[in-house]
Amino acid sequence: MENNETKKKSINTYKVCFKKYGNISRSILSEDFDKDERHKLKKGAIVVIQTEQGLELGFIVNIEKYPDASLLPADIMKVIRVANQKEVNDFYKIKYKEKKALKTARDKIKEHNLNMAIIDVKYVYDANKTIFYFCAPNRVDFRELVRDLARKIRTKIELWQIGVKDAAKKIGGCGLCGMQTCCSRFLSSFCPISIKTPKIQDIVISPANVSGPCGRLLCCLQYEADMYEEGRKHLPMVGEEIEYEDTEWEVSDRNIPLQTVTIVRNENGEEQSRTIKGTEVKRIRPLQDSVLENKEQSASSCRSNRSHNEKNQQEDTSATDDID
Repeated sequence: MENNETKKKSINTYKVCFKKYGNISRSILSEDFDKDERHKLKKGAIVVIQTEQGLELGFIVNIEKYPDASLLPADIMKVIRVANQKEVNDFYKIKYKEKKALKTARDKIKEHNLNMAIIDVKYVYDANKTIFYFCAPNRVDFRELVRDLARKIRTKIELWQIGVKDAAKKIGGCGLCGMQTCCSRFLSSFCPISIKTPKIQDIVISPANVSGPCGRLLCCLQYEADMYEEGRKHLPMVGEEIEYEDTEWEVSDRNIPLQTVTIVRNENGEEQSRTIKGTEVKRIRPLQDSVLENKEQSASSCRSNRSHNEKNQQEDTSATDDID
């Protein structure tokens, strides 16, 4: 029998870094890459990479086999070639320039008394351009700063304002788990996370439990949120009265991933406790899960607002057509 399924095509991906302690990015070989140079693609090799800003020099930190090339993003970075000796020398000069530019920018910010913080500096190799990434609580008039930096550094100057999450991604660091933060290790974009996400997982809401180095909710809270949300639907609530082996018990605790509940009851002055599967109990007086109810109400409200906006847009369009 002929298999009509298209075979997945694996591809080598190259994890590259632009600084010694910078973020690691994934890239693939350019279509024009010289096949005779492939043997030079080893860990530590300095290569020329096509990025959104232009050509940049980075070094390979790892080579991995990616199982399905079709799943790679369309804008993934491309390795153009292995750097020649001049470009290798330029790589180390650029790192020195960036370090010097960072100090210069911070000194000039103090001089102009601006409420902003420079997070990172990037020198674009083929454009003679220096990009400064900064954080600021409000809008900043940095026109004088740009002029001073251009006179001092003698390259094109760009200042890009980034949020606290992007700043944490560039700075890097360790998370609560003791490993490198997800944003600096592999996340390419951030998804919105609400305070309901840790509530769904029965996590105690405190900054120490749910906040990352950036001060925002942990990105990893979203990884298992769907599984917890589905698991909550099949378990009784803590404090709920249930029936087990024709006897009334009370739920004192529950484990959503394992789908188990801990039940207790008082018999002749002695407290009995058991941990059993949630499917083995019979719910007598079910308690409503306020977390799931609020989530459903929010989703319903969003759908209602979306349909209302679409209706208004249709009315506006029809009114415009009448005028035309």
